[in-house]
Amino acid sequence: MKEWNSIIEMLCSLNNYKCNTMVLRNYELFSNNKLISLHEDIDMLCDDSDMVINALSATCRINDSDKIHLNVLIAGALVPLDLRVVGDSYYDEQWENDLLKRRVITKEGYYIPNPIDYIYSLMYHGLFHKSELKKEYVDRILLLAEESGLEIKKEDFPIMLKDYMNKNGYVDTGYRCR
Repeated sequence: MKEWNSIIEMLCSLNNYKCNTMVLRNYELFSNNKLISLHEDIDMLCDDSDMVINALSATCRINDSDKIHLNVLIAGALVPLDLRVVGDSYYDEQWENDLLKRRVITKEGYYIPNPIDYIYSLMYHGLFHKSELKKEYVDRILLLAEESGLEIKKEDFPIMLKDYMNKNGYVDTGYRCR
């Protein structure tokens, strides 16, 4: 198993491959490997899980056929990586494709959702995948909205998300990871 010096080094290494990837959330914590102590895993989306697994030298956490729940070795620690792939019903398939099409690159050189996609995918994650939004996600959404010029109130999240999904033709896939 290859050992990476940092999360950022690992993510930037993916630029050497033709696979579209992006970090879905919590990338704000990647400096100094803060993620390892504050969150359980790295959440990513890609269009080719085999390519990403090979590129990162990731190993399966649960069983060899599970290509979602992985481990990567970063700075001497096994770090969980949840790798979602287009078509896996984590989000609507068209939404997954759109997220990858509209991704943006960070100054460090890895890909993340654009601010609007981040707002709505984070809302969806909290409201559908987890059944409630953590306070840190609410705060992050409100900050991103303010920076993007959107006026959003926490109590409006469910209706805003529904309107956004309807406007884009996205549907709830029914996937829950509680």
